Order: sequence, then C-alpha cells, then structure tokens
Amino acid sequence: MCIRDRSYPAGITRLQADALFNNDIKKSVNSVRKNIKMPINQNQADALISLAQSLGSTTFANSTVAKAINQKDFPKATTEFMRYNRAPTTVASFENGVLVKKTKTAIKPGLTKRRSAEAKLFCTPATPTLRSTVNKATANRKVGRTTSYRGREN
Repeated sequence: MCIRDRSYPAGITRLQADALFNNDIKKSVNSVRKNIKMPINQNQADALISLAQSLGSTTFANSTVAKAINQKDFPKATTEFMRYNRAPTTVASFENGVLVKKTKTAIKPGLTKRRSAEAKLFCTPATPTLRSTVNKATANRKVGRTTSYRGREN
C-alpha cells in the first residue's frame, strides 16, 4: 500500500502510482462538482480539475474562473486561467544592513504554460463534430479567410 508523503526508495508500481493519483485527484474532482453550478463538457471538467489540483480546493472555489463560469461568462472564464500563473518565491535583500528573506509572488513560465494548456482544453469542444468545425474555422482564420457557422466561406 502506498501512502502519500512517504518515501519509496525502491520505487512503486504503476498500480500503486495510479492508486496515489486517484486518491489525490478526488479532492479536485469533488471541488469542481461542488463549486461549478453550470453544465460543462468533459474537456471543461478536465481543465477545471487540473486547475483545482494546482490551486487547491479552497482557492479554486474562490477563483475568478469558477465565478465567471457560474455567471455564464465562459469567454471570461477562459482568460481568467492566466491569473493563476504565479507562485511564491523567496527573495533575499538587505534592510538596514541585515539580510532579510521575503516571500513574493513571481510569474512562473511553467505555470504560464500549464494555464495556457488548461485554457485551450477548456475551449476545446468535446464532440468530434464540434471539434472538426472549430478546427476548420481556426485553419481559415490563419490564412485570412472567414467561415460562417455553417462552414461556408464568406
């Protein structure tokens, strides 16, 4: 049996790793279920569970992402993911000749990349038909064409 916060010098099996992961992720899944009042698709749920896992249940519950979704403002929710790309960093400085360590938040490139991936997943339609439509529209935008919602070029 694997226990969280315990050292495993010999490593663990895939089955044990899955058990640890499933135990850890339950809190995040429950936080999304409890705090998101609007219907969401599987991709949106996955992105929110990832965010909740990173932020913790309490911070996720009070996040601007969750608030925007519950206000039916999905576009705003998508941009709000990027608010959570900071992490505490200890900064040493001298004050009156004494070395003082202070904790400040700093933008972390890894968190920026993760939030961007979560926001992209949040915006990805969950069905193949919608995904195909979005991909076609995105491809057309890249070359300067526009497509109506019915797939015809304008």
